[in-house]
Parts: sequence; structure tokens; C-alpha cells
Amino acid sequence: MQDRTYAIAFLLVLAIICLGAYVAVTTVLFSPRVPTISLGTPTPPAPLEVTATPTLPLFPTPTSPPSLVTPVAPTPTPLPPATPTPSVSPTLTPEPSPTGPTPTPAPPTPVGGLVYRLLSIEGPNCQRGAYIRGRVYDAQGNGEPGVRVHLFNPWGYNEVRETKGGVDAGNYDFVMGEDSALFHIEIVNSAGQAISLTRDIDYQGGCTTFVDWQRVG
Repeated sequence: MQDRTYAIAFLLVLAIICLGAYVAVTTVLFSPRVPTISLGTPTPPAPLEVTATPTLPLFPTPTSPPSLVTPVAPTPTPLPPATPTPSVSPTLTPEPSPTGPTPTPAPPTPVGGLVYRLLSIEGPNCQRGAYIRGRVYDAQGNGEPGVRVHLFNPWGYNEVRETKGGVDAGNYDFVMGEDSALFHIEIVNSAGQAISLTRDIDYQGGCTTFVDWQRVG
């Protein structure tokens, strides 16, 4: 009984399907046809190619000359000042001072004028003993006795000798030693004033120096 029911239901469904198919086919076959226009996909027009033609200017634009670049001199880097090296000053050795007295200046020219002048200084002669000797002449060239001859030096020597008379008229002599020294010699009057120029004698020890004078007038 149940199988019959299923069969009837199946047949009904099949009949409905067939009826629907018939209606659809009939509608398609006998319905007026409407022409269809196939609309294709619109093709866009090709773009126009525009070629740009270069235009030359009527007047060329002046080109400014290139600007000159002034070179910048490098700034010298200051060097630190050099430290001076201290110089070593040599030590001066003091010269020894003379042990004798300070030399005194020679007497000036006589105020009253010259009475005697120096004729000559000769020597040293180391074969005639240790002397300072000589002769004083008068204006006629003869030996003049009694003339005072003064011999001295800065270290204390101070002697006066009168010229001799007789056969040795005008002669004088000072006995010296073996030591060399500087002496001054002059003619003086009875008051001890110089009446001649004062002359220097570099006496050599143990030798003789000759000093001659003559009256001026």
C-alpha cells in the first residue's frame, strides 16, 4: 500500500515536470522574435601623437660670463714664539791692580817759559853699568855746571842731581838698580820748579840710558 503511494507521487511530479517543459518549449518556439543587436565593446579612438617642434628664439639670450672665483689665501697658523736660550756670560777675571802707589801726572809746561830743551835720549846700553846719566850744555855748547836735574817716578823715587864742574862740567848721573821701571826727568830751578819739558824714560834694569840737555838762551 505504501509503495503504491510513492509511485503515484512520483508520477505526479514527473507529470508536472513534463508540463513545465512543454510550456517552456512552446513559448520559445511560437513567441515573436525580437531582433537582437549585438553591442560590441566600444574601441576608443587612437590618441593623436603631437610632436613638439622646437622653436628658436629670434634673439639669443646673452649668456653671462662665468664669475671668477677669487682664491682665498690660506691663513698661516701662528707659530708659538721661540723661547730664547739664556746665554752664559763669561766670567771676567779682574785684572790685578798695581801694588805700587797711583802714578801721578807729569808736571805741566813751565809758566815762565822753557830754559832748557832736550837734546837726545840714547840707550839702553847694558855694557856701561846701571845708570841714568847725561850732560847739560849751555847755549854755546859747553858743559854747564850747577844745573839741577830732577828724576822721579810714580812709585816713590824722587831725586835731584846738580851737574858737575871742572873737567866733568855739565855731567850728571843717577845710580840705578836691576829693576826696570818708568821714570820722568826734567830740569828744575832752585825752587824746584820745572824749567824744561818733562820727558819719560822707560828704564831697562841693569843698563844705562843717556839723556842730554841744552840751555835755550
